[in-house]
Amino acid sequence: MNTKKIDRVYCDNLNDYKILREETIFFEKGGNSEIFIMAMALGFNKKVKSPLKKGKEGVVRLTYFKDEHLSMIKAVAVMDAKSVDVLSDDERIYSIAEEYANAGMKLLKPLLVSTDPGSY
Repeated sequence: MNTKKIDRVYCDNLNDYKILREETIFFEKGGNSEIFIMAMALGFNKKVKSPLKKGKEGVVRLTYFKDEHLSMIKAVAVMDAKSVDVLSDDERIYSIAEEYANAGMKLLKPLLVSTDPGSY
């Protein structure tokens, strides 16, 4: 049983979150928690994960997630592990979510941030 206290989720590039908050209308009022959940959901939907590099950065403290976000994170972990036993290991739950969000961010950012002047 894991006893390490998890207090935040991590990402490879915190700047990607800043770009999505500042350059799109989708996350103007939201924070990194909404971006993380969207990226995680997209990664999970596309069935792609990407392990985080060693220089990972803290992106969202768990206290900023809504209850429904935490439920989604746990649901993704259960689906990925194909077992509810994963729920006893917080480190594994959040590691799975981070890997899906990391891969999902690589898909989400090009969808929402255009390099073409004048495009949405």
